[in-house]
Amino acid sequence: MKKFRLKAIALLLCLIGLFTGIINKHSLLNLANAEWSPFFKVGRMYVNPPFQIVNLLGNISVSVIIESIVDMFGYEFRLYWDSSILECTQWNATSKEWIQNPSTPPPQWENNYFTAVNNITKLQDGRARYWISIAAIPPAQPATGTFVVATLNFRVKGIGQTAVDLANTEIGDYDANPICHDVADGLIVTYDTNNVIRIRVDGNVDPPDAPIHKDGTVYTFTQNIIVNNSRIGVIVEKNNIIIDGARHILQGNGEGVGIFLAEVSNVTVTNLEVKYFEFGIWVNTSINNIFSSSRITSNVHGVYFWGSSHNKIIGNNITANSKNGIILGNSSNYNVLFGNIVSENLEYGITFHANSSHNQVMENIILSNKDGIAIYSSSFNGFLWNKVTGNNFGIMLGQGVYNNLTENLMQANTFCIILCSSSNNSVEKNLIKNNYDGFELVKAQKNKIIGNNITLCQRYGVFATLSFDNQFYYNNFQGNEIDVYSISSRNMFDCGYPYGGNFWHKYSGSDANNDGIGDEAYMIDEQNVDHYPLMKPWSSHDIVVLKINTSKTIIGQGFVLKVNATIINRGIYTEDFQVTMYVNQTSLFTINMSLNTISFIEVCLKWNTTNYDKGKYIISISVTGVLNETALSDNLRSTIVQVTKKGDITGDNKVNVLDLISVAAALGCSKGDSKWNPNADIKEDGIINVLDLILVSSYLGS
Repeated sequence: MKKFRLKAIALLLCLIGLFTGIINKHSLLNLANAEWSPFFKVGRMYVNPPFQIVNLLGNISVSVIIESIVDMFGYEFRLYWDSSILECTQWNATSKEWIQNPSTPPPQWENNYFTAVNNITKLQDGRARYWISIAAIPPAQPATGTFVVATLNFRVKGIGQTAVDLANTEIGDYDANPICHDVADGLIVTYDTNNVIRIRVDGNVDPPDAPIHKDGTVYTFTQNIIVNNSRIGVIVEKNNIIIDGARHILQGNGEGVGIFLAEVSNVTVTNLEVKYFEFGIWVNTSINNIFSSSRITSNVHGVYFWGSSHNKIIGNNITANSKNGIILGNSSNYNVLFGNIVSENLEYGITFHANSSHNQVMENIILSNKDGIAIYSSSFNGFLWNKVTGNNFGIMLGQGVYNNLTENLMQANTFCIILCSSSNNSVEKNLIKNNYDGFELVKAQKNKIIGNNITLCQRYGVFATLSFDNQFYYNNFQGNEIDVYSISSRNMFDCGYPYGGNFWHKYSGSDANNDGIGDEAYMIDEQNVDHYPLMKPWSSHDIVVLKINTSKTIIGQGFVLKVNATIINRGIYTEDFQVTMYVNQTSLFTINMSLNTISFIEVCLKWNTTNYDKGKYIISISVTGVLNETALSDNLRSTIVQVTKKGDITGDNKVNVLDLISVAAALGCSKGDSKWNPNADIKEDGIINVLDLILVSSYLGS
């Protein structure tokens, strides 16, 4: 408690220092030399909504949201806008009307916070600024989650566009260290209706002389369209149409939006190049639309979905935008991003935020963006068969749950996969190769990292900080500088016996019983151990004949030998296959089987020795027919059984007093006893008693 109070008092003094010049005037929480991992951003601060189109004299509302933050104890930001276009009529706390908002400041702080600055100022350059600085004080609790920290109302007073610019943003933690976060501004566009091309609800093109030809439900560009004054290219208000760019260009002047879909459905936009806008394509609360075969380039943001679901982005080239390639925000759900090239965007290639869930990102090339894919506060999204290459980080999940990353190729990124304050996500069967770090886990819990190839990382295969109960198994760690580096973390690196753990190329243990699992544990550190390391690289399709047992090693001719085999599925697919029993090289019979992932089965078979000569035989169990299985060396197990005279216990092909002695030595024993001799259990009833002696006696001298 004493430490907590000292930290809070120090933060309070820093706030007061804003007015006395004690600290840097540009930073609330820059408390000098505080260590923080620069590898990735934790959380976001953004303007909501990020984009609005509004008529002159209209009224709008703008909020500032801190999203996916962990252990926040203070924040500061300044919000700028063009005062010739917007007039602020209400804000959070000044001499004007208070805008009631239970999340300002975060509810964990209740009344225990200090506000150093909370005002609006008109600047000499024509902009207006809202500035707020808040810090928690004891006994406030840390704020974790998503919060609305400011709401402002505006009246539109001029034509044009203005950024709603977030600047000087700072977020601090318990120790007054800055929390690294992403920042996203807003944009408000007011327009002259006479200069905007509209496809009206009634189907007409307005103005009529616009270079778009209507043929039924198909609207085709007849030439390039250059947007100068309106700041908006085409507004689509009609449902159930196709807009064919016919390989023409829709070009802006660096502002506004190219194609704006306003609450429509079943619209297809195809064969169009959109460039030089603030937003190339903006999709506002619209459903079941398709964007295909287009080039979206050199905008600030390429494609932005806002509260839009069940849409498809297919086969586009979204490249060289000065911020983001594709953004899904404000609960944009059930969208499909398929077969796009998303490259050389200067912030994120793809980003989801504000509860955008159940989206599928498949077979895209995410190449040479500043950062590849970032997911904030979004769940149940799937990422499958993508090629993610040459980005700062490949995929980052911030406060994401139940997302699935499967069979992606991820190479030459600085930090490949980041899980921050995220839980219950699944990362399976990815090829993670030639990155600086493979995985970064920070305050991550209960994620499953299964069946990945984590190879040739220049630093760490896995770097875990304050992360617990994550499961790592069936991963191949090969050629990394350090496979796993852990700070204050405890995770699981196997799934028990007989299933196994991971393959570690640095493991040098033995496997005396040849079950494919090392006899000694692989020690990562005191908190992290792979108890059952794999002896060979893991494969996603892997059926193993783990062991074979026979009821006897010496059996009398004419008796039936029981053969039991343990078959395990160490792959991550349910497999169908055939099990064949061989006597020497002769197939005795074959049965069809199916086995779920991470499970095993005992197969019980029988061999009637009546028609076989005395001698030694090789009894084998083989598994075949597993589709795409490459690790075949463990698909066959064999043992040797001797067929001899009835009553011969010792295997010398005679029945004499030595056999009686062998039975007598094990009298009273049952399976599991130290003196158990299965060959002496003539009756095969699981116990050796006088009845077995009688049977041996009956064969004496034969």
